[in-house]
Amino acid sequence: AAAPPSPPQPCTMAKLPKVFYHGLKLPGLKRLLGDQGLNTAGTHAQLTARHKEFTLRVNAAIDSGHQPNLAAVAREVARLERDRDRAGMMTAAASSGGIRGAP
Repeated sequence: AAAPPSPPQPCTMAKLPKVFYHGLKLPGLKRLLGDQGLNTAGTHAQLTARHKEFTLRVNAAIDSGHQPNLAAVAREVARLERDRDRAGMMTAAASSGGIRGAP
């Protein structure tokens, strides 16, 4: 018989600190994202939004008592950003007449 699963371990990770993005230059911001396994391509505004989303998700997991999987959160943020970009392209194409509805 298999042993019952062990109970979840309480989260011991400290919450990620708030970052003063406005004072952070692009190379420093890229280093911050790279350290977390996030995409480092984009404008300062895009990188800031990406890191804020990552920080929000990690800290939410910690607040709820779960140990966050940082690599999984980074993948989730990348997927969310990709989906938002696709939705934006679809909206732009639809408004320019590039995509038409069914007859």
